[in-house]
Amino acid sequence: MRINCSNSPSPKWRFARDRSSALWRCELKWRAYDVGMRIENLDESFVTPVRTLWEVSGLTRPWNNPDRDYLDAIDGPASGVLGALGDSGLIGTVMVGYDGHRGWVYYLAVSPDYRNQGVGRALMESAENWLREHGARKLQLMVRHTNESVISFYDRLGYEDAETVVLAKWLEQS
Repeated sequence: MRINCSNSPSPKWRFARDRSSALWRCELKWRAYDVGMRIENLDESFVTPVRTLWEVSGLTRPWNNPDRDYLDAIDGPASGVLGALGDSGLIGTVMVGYDGHRGWVYYLAVSPDYRNQGVGRALMESAENWLREHGARKLQLMVRHTNESVISFYDRLGYEDAETVVLAKWLEQS
């Protein structure tokens, strides 16, 4: 099922769950843009385009293997990667996971050609819906403190600084 969204000065979108295929579908019209896309759970066939998008978006780090991160997420029982697919292929991703206590979002990425057109907002709405369906009552995410434009994006979506420090320890070598 595909739902067309109205063209208005503020972003409006609606999502429909296609019961037969369990895929999120969305068509988004926002401001002067008309971005037709569908948002769905990605599978192993998207490893290369996902890695490429994450690299172009500056999300990869030398100590994290993006292919392993992606495959672990799509194979996990409480995680996945949602992809925004347009006529040109993969235009955005968001990784979601639920640890039984909180929902988490990672790797929100939008192709440079589709930024500032509502794709990131639509992916975050899909991530929030995915997490609600899996029982999460709160969503958390991490942003590097130097990434001010992304912090501003999340602020506009209603996210707040949780005033916490994230600590890490490697349990195995990559």
